[in-house]
Amino acid sequence: MTEWLQAFYLHVGTTRQILLTMDNFPAHYTGLELAPPPPNVRICWLPANSTSRFQPLDQGVIQSFKSHYRRQWLSYMLDCFGQEQDPLSHVNIHLAIRWIIQSWNHHVTATTIYNCFRKSTLVTTPITLPTPLDPPEINSLYQQVTRAGNIQDSMAISNFLNPIDKAELGEEEEQEVDQDEVLREVLLDHLGLDQAQDEDDDDNMVSQGPIHSVQDAKKALKLLIEFTESRDDIQTTHLRAIEKLEQDLEAIDLNNCAQSTLNSWLI
Repeated sequence: MTEWLQAFYLHVGTTRQILLTMDNFPAHYTGLELAPPPPNVRICWLPANSTSRFQPLDQGVIQSFKSHYRRQWLSYMLDCFGQEQDPLSHVNIHLAIRWIIQSWNHHVTATTIYNCFRKSTLVTTPITLPTPLDPPEINSLYQQVTRAGNIQDSMAISNFLNPIDKAELGEEEEQEVDQDEVLREVLLDHLGLDQAQDEDDDDNMVSQGPIHSVQDAKKALKLLIEFTESRDDIQTTHLRAIEKLEQDLEAIDLNNCAQSTLNSWLI
């Protein structure tokens, strides 16, 4: 906690007036004793046993994060079942950390956090948020995992998501960096491709060679993500762009699975 406070003080600087709200977790008290706040940071202690009412994270940020994390866990389970593997035997901490980072960076938006502060009673006029909005594809994905794993007594999806018992919020899309441009930089900077030659190839390219599947592309991206994660000389924005492309491919794959199931039913 001391390290976090020191990093926080450095982040906010000395000119902005900051109100830092904290609950009565013992580490908070100890951390402040070891790292007292500068004059521009004021501490506001929340009443005991009131975090579910006052804490902005409890107003939807945590639930949004957990839902998107578990959506990735479901997608991984579905891939394992497709390869006749046991997901519980193959999942590891590295994957869990990757899902945590992706969920926070790509799905828990600034709009979500802002609305949760507005919903909490920390502000003068709290707002009423809409009903919970989990990732739109998560119900379909959960059903596919249940069928693929031949799970007879599956728990309710609400129990799987472990929701917080309070109204949650919908998420709004935010402006994102140009993912195509970032991916292009990855190729140019780290794979040794010549930009001018690449543009000529695009102009004169003829459709030849094998047509790769979505699964082939997902495997290639997984390898590229693992390589990028292991490097200190590659910018984080490159990794985020690759992760975003991986999520787009997962959505395409999920849609293809749903379409295949529908066609089979019609036949």
